[in-house]
Amino acid sequence: MFKQADRLLLVALMLVLIFSGYGEVKANVEVKLLDDLGKEILIQREPQRIISLAPSITEILYELNLEERVVGVTEFCDYPARAKSKSKVDAKNLESMIALNPDLVLAGGIVPKSTIKSLEDLGITVVGFNPNSIEETITVIAKIAKLTGKKDRGRELTGRLTAELHSIRSKVERAVNDKDVVKVFYEVWKEPLYTVGKNTFINDLIEQAGGYNIGTKATGSWPQYSIEQLLAENPDVYIATYDSWKERLTSTKIKARTNYQYIKAIRDDRVYIFDANIINRPGPRIIKALKLFVQAIHPEIDLEN
Repeated sequence: MFKQADRLLLVALMLVLIFSGYGEVKANVEVKLLDDLGKEILIQREPQRIISLAPSITEILYELNLEERVVGVTEFCDYPARAKSKSKVDAKNLESMIALNPDLVLAGGIVPKSTIKSLEDLGITVVGFNPNSIEETITVIAKIAKLTGKKDRGRELTGRLTAELHSIRSKVERAVNDKDVVKVFYEVWKEPLYTVGKNTFINDLIEQAGGYNIGTKATGSWPQYSIEQLLAENPDVYIATYDSWKERLTSTKIKARTNYQYIKAIRDDRVYIFDANIINRPGPRIIKALKLFVQAIHPEIDLEN
């Protein structure tokens, strides 16, 4: 397993390769790269009509100053607020996308493969992204910048995110004691209780913030978790989002649940409720998400100095 410094070096190298023109057939004319579905993508002309099928991708496009080229987004793409005025598309409704005459569709990991194939059969370029870590998210930003002819802005954005990540990691590494593990539980859904396992973006946030995700002991990326398991693991920190249940969730409601008074995180008042749109979207706000997790898991770390 890579050490933290090795992982940062690797992502920095990947960014250099992406922005240096690696894989380009003709500079500024054709761009070639691999997407997260393992497909080799060839862009022969700079895309002018882009559809985003994921909120995180929409945020990336806006941060790359591509607002004018975005012609369609999903109903969940609500940040920045200006994105809500764009035409709405549905990944399961092919006609809603075709009607916008896109020359590039950017898809997230939950988009059905059948939709991707149908679009490609119509000659529309579809690029799939599914980052499961902060480093992979930064790489996705770099790839989208390259695909859209925004390499300069991409270098600026990814460079800033990488520098901020390095700074936070250094502070976490100096403060964290391997013998004093902070156990964290992340609630995806209340009933039945679901959490996050390995190979997920949230798990990476927990680990980068110096915590240990007890959900990794369960099977799968999004495992169901029993109250018996929760009591046995007895986490030090309990994290959820306002949208973890049908009604808006609060720390008070979590603390009032049956048998939760026996959990250390509840007794120590270390229950944190976050905005899902910030921490669940692997996009330009990843550093803000990481800071929230650090403040919850290691509040003794000063991130401002």
